[in-house]
Amino acid sequence: MKKNISWQVLLGLGLALDLIGRFLEGTVFHAIGVLGDLLFLFGVINLITTLIIKRKVNKNISKPTE
Repeated sequence: MKKNISWQVLLGLGLALDLIGRFLEGTVFHAIGVLGDLLFLFGVINLITTLIIKRKVNKNISKPTE
């Protein structure tokens, strides 16, 4: 079974790497900051899709079956 990375991990790593990239100077640190921005973006997308999927599942569960 495949385990996905949770949105909390993506947001946390993204913020940490972004802060490193913002406060330290140099090309490598800038690249780390960009990577942090991308991880944060993927975390937000993962959060939104998780919420949409949960809402659809809850709607299907609450519908009476005939």
